[in-house]
Amino acid sequence: MTRTLVWPDGTVYTIIRSSHETAGAELEMEWCLPARGWAPQPHVHPGLTQEYEVLEGSRVRNVHRPARDFEPYIQSLCRTANERGLGDLRSLRSLLYIAMLVDEYPEHSRAAGRLLNATASHIAALALLLRLRPA
Repeated sequence: MTRTLVWPDGTVYTIIRSSHETAGAELEMEWCLPARGWAPQPHVHPGLTQEYEVLEGSRVRNVHRPARDFEPYIQSLCRTANERGLGDLRSLRSLLYIAMLVDEYPEHSRAAGRLLNATASHIAALALLLRLRPA
């Protein structure tokens, strides 16, 4: 299991307590956020609580309760972002990969808008037709 995730922009997620260690009750991470690092697009987490606590300077404590499938999702997204050169995850190509991962790990989050949620599986199917594969 990967305990440290390093994103293309230099953001570092360190898993403090994994979903396996908490029997799925929660996932606890500490994030070190670089200046001018990218932020996720607007999204919601139905059926779970996500908490943030600023620990110091650029470090944040993040907890997902219950963990759902966020841990394997975020590990796959980080690996894919790095291995496929997705940069700040704002490109159309990134959207195709993210749709595939959201389709694979449906419990963790949804886009803030209904239209994208309704089309995520279609976008994922398009990505498969284009022979894209998450890392």
